[in-house]
Amino acid sequence: MDLACPKCGSDNTQKLSLAVEGGTFSNRGMTVGVGATGGGAGLMAASTKGSSTSKLAQKHEAPEKLPGIRGGLVIVVIAWIVSLFVGSWAFALGCLIAAAAAIWATVYNFKYYPGDLTEWNAKFLCLRCSEVFTPESDQATPAMEAAS
Repeated sequence: MDLACPKCGSDNTQKLSLAVEGGTFSNRGMTVGVGATGGGAGLMAASTKGSSTSKLAQKHEAPEKLPGIRGGLVIVVIAWIVSLFVGSWAFALGCLIAAAAAIWATVYNFKYYPGDLTEWNAKFLCLRCSEVFTPESDQATPAMEAAS
């Protein structure tokens, strides 16, 4: 498998999933403090958590599954609230839209998402010109030659 960039010919490439993972950082911190004054004492505790994502990681993030049941429930709740003001037809319409959205999400998650994820996992990033490409696998790799 040739991992050279098809645009600039550089062999300075990296698997896209590793570049995205390297550009995503999570942090968590905890602080505990004790204080005392002439009239009393106190205990303080705080925790923080956050994440930071580079522009490259945001631009090339992995495909995500669609929210099936949760997304449908949100639509039903919104439709119920709207139906309180405009009538029951809004709730019925919301339920139909929620059912269609849940069906579409289920079809996507089982039929299309695995292929999208596999395709994304096969991509590489050129560290010289930032081209994202899928290497052609028309050559036999040493592991394949050893197996035969």
